[in-house]
Amino acid sequence: MDVVFGSHPLEPRQPDPAYADEFRAAVGAGLNVHVFSAESLFEEDSPVRATRWIEPQPTPRPAIYRGFMLTEDQYTRLYESLLARNVQLINNADQYALCHYLPNYFELIRLISPESVWFELSGELNVHNLRAALTTFGDDPVIVKDYVKSEKHYWREACYIPCALDFEAAEKVVRRLIELRGPALNKGIVVRRFVTLATRGATEPGLPRPVEARLFYYRGKRLFLNAYWDQAGEIPADEELAILKDTVPRIDSNFFTVDVAKTVDGAWIVMELGDGQVAGLPPGLDAPTFYKGLRNAAKA
Repeated sequence: MDVVFGSHPLEPRQPDPAYADEFRAAVGAGLNVHVFSAESLFEEDSPVRATRWIEPQPTPRPAIYRGFMLTEDQYTRLYESLLARNVQLINNADQYALCHYLPNYFELIRLISPESVWFELSGELNVHNLRAALTTFGDDPVIVKDYVKSEKHYWREACYIPCALDFEAAEKVVRRLIELRGPALNKGIVVRRFVTLATRGATEPGLPRPVEARLFYYRGKRLFLNAYWDQAGEIPADEELAILKDTVPRIDSNFFTVDVAKTVDGAWIVMELGDGQVAGLPPGLDAPTFYKGLRNAAKA
């Protein structure tokens, strides 16, 4: 197993500082590491230059990318450029996109996740599309996000809508979401039914910390299960994770995450999927444990 990291913005042969600890942990686990030029990939749009420091391999080598979220197009370019050097990322572009964008995977989790509708966004917000999406939920509360991320730290300003039929207030929230996401906005707008979750303290003043957990799956097998917000947080028992037994085998990805949350009624639900290569490590999962686990799974 090789690991591919994006480069430091000022020291292009070194990993990005945000992933320096992971880089050291991967080396410490005995994994072969590579650094590609993030600047060449993202700013120069030159995937060939981006991977110029990576030695071509005599035979194909399996690898994972660890770094910031990429768009589907960016990932495709990186995947193909690495493949030309016989470094093959664990997920192809279709597999990456499947778990990265909610509309791609929602049918897989529909029965165990909050009701969701969406529409693409190209240019200005289409108010008719927004109203059609909101009408689905009657006068219930909803949250809004793009196809990948929300602005939950701006909860009442750009995420939470108390009444879906209050179109004027909803439009204001969605426009603020679009403003905050800026050029990083992913494809379109998702409207999800609001579900009251069990909480444990607060992530910051005024923002309750929900009881959530993150699972990493490697080639169909659970690799890690950790509380999402803090090391001592609650995690679901195996019997509570039975909700995933029919879903996980249908997810066409070799390395992905499942984020689950506990409702105030005590049930666990799925919040979202994610590609494992761009998923952050929760507090209880340190980098050495993560890379040793990957190494051992790859050898199995």
